[in-house]
Amino acid sequence: MEIAILQTDSVSPALRLKYGDYPDMFENLLVKRSTTPINFTIIDCHRMSYPRELSSDAYIITGSRSSVYEDKPWIFALARFVEKVVRSDRKLIGICFGHQLIAHFFGGKTEKVGWVLGTQKIDILESFENRKNLDQEFFLLSTHRDQVTCLPDGARLVARSENCGNSGYAIGRQILTLQSHPEFSKDYFRALIEARRKDLDPDIFEIGSESLTIDTDQPKAADWILNFLEH
Repeated sequence: MEIAILQTDSVSPALRLKYGDYPDMFENLLVKRSTTPINFTIIDCHRMSYPRELSSDAYIITGSRSSVYEDKPWIFALARFVEKVVRSDRKLIGICFGHQLIAHFFGGKTEKVGWVLGTQKIDILESFENRKNLDQEFFLLSTHRDQVTCLPDGARLVARSENCGNSGYAIGRQILTLQSHPEFSKDYFRALIEARRKDLDPDIFEIGSESLTIDTDQPKAADWILNFLEH
């Protein structure tokens, strides 16, 4: 399988040496669980240089510190490329910012609603049937202030949580999204929020930190995503 990672942000240099960059995290997440070989390419969305021909089987949009409704040229360029991917009928996965971007540009709505930080219980409403015995809930790490408040055209809800009603949606068998971060390890998340501590309300920081005592389910989420990609 050929997967292109649409990279919309980078891990800070202070953390990158130890934890890798976001494409490294996605590769580590999926390769360990896939039953077939996966080859990855990386597209830096901030450079706004996209291939003319779509050669990958699937595309993954990463998270970003930016908001999808910001007036930034690279966001509009990414939306145009995503439209090309959608028209090509190739698989598309949106994580956090990617989840919000697809909604924002394809008939839904993304808005700022306040911090959700830490381990969240995600109720899974659809497993895509390829792999058996997938749990009906995952515990995953989240860090976001924006949420999808209205699903995009043709979407069906496939994941929800107490703090984020539209935690994931699918459009046909082509598009799957998730607000949480299955690619994040707890060690990276702990270092990330510690680096951002001065910018966070103390109560929000404490909630996020204390939630790290809960075991997270990255392998289960990887199986869920691979289910969709392989279906």
